[in-house]
Amino acid sequence: MVFDSNPAKEPSIPEIRGMVEQAANDGDNKKKYIAIAVVAIILIALLWLFVFIPPIMPPIEVDLCHNAVQDEGEIGVDCGGECGDCPEFIDPFYVQPVSVSDVAVNLAEDRIFVLDESRHRIMVYDSKRNHIANIGETREGNDKKGFVYTGGGNAEGELLFPAAIDIDSKGRLYIIDREKRIQVFSSDGRVLDVLRFEENILDTFPKMEDTPQVDGAGLSIAVAEDGKIFVSDELSSAAAVFSSELKLIKAIGGRGSGKTNLVFPRQISLHDGLVYIADSGNSRIQVFDTELEYQSSISEGLEQPAAVAVGEDGKIYVADAWDNKIKVFDSAHNLKREVGGIGSIRGLFYDPYRIKLDSEGKLYVVETGNARLQILDKELETVMSIEGISGGSLTSFSPFYVAIGPEKQIVVSEPLNHRITMFSSTGKYVKELGGRGFSNTEFNVPKGLAFDSQGRLFVGDSQNHRIQVFSKNFDYIATIKHAELFWPVAVHVAPNGTIFVGEDSSKKVLMFDDKGEYLGAIGEEKGITLPLGVIATDDRIYITDDKAKTIEVFDLQLNKIESIGDVDARRNLSGEFNESFALDGEGNLLFADNTNRKVIVYDFETEEFSHFGEFGDFPGYALSVLEVAASNDGKIIAVADMVKHRVFLFDENQEKVGEITIKAFPRQN
Repeated sequence: MVFDSNPAKEPSIPEIRGMVEQAANDGDNKKKYIAIAVVAIILIALLWLFVFIPPIMPPIEVDLCHNAVQDEGEIGVDCGGECGDCPEFIDPFYVQPVSVSDVAVNLAEDRIFVLDESRHRIMVYDSKRNHIANIGETREGNDKKGFVYTGGGNAEGELLFPAAIDIDSKGRLYIIDREKRIQVFSSDGRVLDVLRFEENILDTFPKMEDTPQVDGAGLSIAVAEDGKIFVSDELSSAAAVFSSELKLIKAIGGRGSGKTNLVFPRQISLHDGLVYIADSGNSRIQVFDTELEYQSSISEGLEQPAAVAVGEDGKIYVADAWDNKIKVFDSAHNLKREVGGIGSIRGLFYDPYRIKLDSEGKLYVVETGNARLQILDKELETVMSIEGISGGSLTSFSPFYVAIGPEKQIVVSEPLNHRITMFSSTGKYVKELGGRGFSNTEFNVPKGLAFDSQGRLFVGDSQNHRIQVFSKNFDYIATIKHAELFWPVAVHVAPNGTIFVGEDSSKKVLMFDDKGEYLGAIGEEKGITLPLGVIATDDRIYITDDKAKTIEVFDLQLNKIESIGDVDARRNLSGEFNESFALDGEGNLLFADNTNRKVIVYDFETEEFSHFGEFGDFPGYALSVLEVAASNDGKIIAVADMVKHRVFLFDENQEKVGEITIKAFPRQN
């Protein structure tokens, strides 16, 4: 045991009292210090949670609200109420294109303009790929529920399926869209002028019933230094030059192989007083002066030239969509070099559709197949790219045309996705087929569908200018091609096996036998001006004439029986998508009326119209009514609603029994 050699002196009473008081004060101070420490710890913990640990968010639900919401089929959100108080949401569909159809470059202001036809807009980037703004984009919605989606518009400053863009020598942006107009914008998106085409040439440009359709509807534009405007039109195989006020000066074209004939011209370009036209169907580049007088042709090594551009050194660059290559010619039209090939990695291309050169010699390649813009240097090495959000294929289910087979299988074509998809009678996914291309089982904007009594499926492969035939299990059987078959929209097979094709380009209904042999056409000689839909029974042929807004009825010998009035006037049938009609089990005609979002029913016995389905609160009714189909017994009626990525199913009593909705498919290789 250890003892202290100097024991402490015993404190006095006053000292003890002072020690007690000091201890009390020390206790109070310790409490204060502890309280301060606790508060500090809480504050530090809260700061750590909010700054360093991501917040735990609930899963995205339908009623989640954002300022910039895209539709459910893309990112799974919907604006379920007032959006004004919601936090800002930067969604990828705003800063990345969905489709890439054309490009224009303004190096002086460091701007790259990318045409996104599917979103009705021009996207603006700088040379470092930073997204600056969008031109022309609009929002449409259901004011009852606040649901919004990107749509086109026809007001000044809005765009409706923009088709082509170019920049003049003053840096002004020219945009042509389906409203038969050219809008002139400043580089910062201000509208400077609106030019409209003369009435007498409107028929040379695509109609709204062709929508939706990738590839800018086949229109191309080039603006000369003197203000003249040059336009090529793939659909009508024509090209024209206009004054700066858009007055027609001269037009050339018409299908054929002559010097001034054109077959599916895809791009028109200007350089040093010459006009270059990619004459795709004739496998050549046609060269004219600015008065559209023929000068020369380039054809060596070309199969399906889609685009052409000429550099300051006189080299001519051609994008060949057939082998997905860029081909370079010297000024004497000799082929000197080829780069590319089909693929999605840098340096390869999938359906190169437009090309442009800037003043520094960089080549801008628009690939509709990859939904991408590649920028190549003078050595044709890729130095940068702007990628579409879909990575080359729109993954959202986008049904447009529908057919129901003899076994009640439901087949849907998706022009934007270049595929067809099969479902069971109850809407269960079975299989899909397609992907963009020219080979068998590949499609380029597939449209009309029809089954014959044997269960064979006929697909209008519109931009491949053919009908593909498949078994009921999607096995390839054959391809129907013919000189008159340019732009098949509607397809129908009669009970006797005759194949009817609504041909949008030639304004005829073509007829083939069950082996694909051409039989003839129904056109102007029978009073048909714009046939878009056709149905044949055992003794009647029904054709919708969209221009006349009538239903023309013929017997099987093509003798006209009757014309069913002005449909619009009789029952407010819009006619916007009149190629879509079907017969129900009782022999009534069913029309898809997209403007009013209804299915119109015409009873031949009473000559009365009725309707079912209408625009209503999400998710109960259709936001678009683009196509209607019925089974042979009328017990299944299918209605395509592409805007909401679904197909409605009704029974014979016109009661809704289900819907087909798929948010995403695997990407097609």
